[in-house]
Amino acid sequence: MADLATPSAAQISTSGAAKTAPKQTAAVVKPEKPDEEAYKAELAKAEKDLKAAEERMVSLLVAMRQVACWARIDALACRRKKYHGTSAEH
Repeated sequence: MADLATPSAAQISTSGAAKTAPKQTAAVVKPEKPDEEAYKAELAKAEKDLKAAEERMVSLLVAMRQVACWARIDALACRRKKYHGTSAEH
């Protein structure tokens, strides 16, 4: 039954201390200076992609508006014919 006994509070509190303690480094390493030319090239590419995406979005919105407008015009024309007796049936 000694194997099943619970550990003491002192054992519990110090059991993971060595694992969680931060390790000290001897020297601080400075980050390298970023490559400005590579940054500018990536920025230009990202701006180009953004502009293309915006143009696609605008063209899709214009197309959707045109479809909706024609559908509305057709619906209004159908209502006028139905309610004003201008259809071919009357």
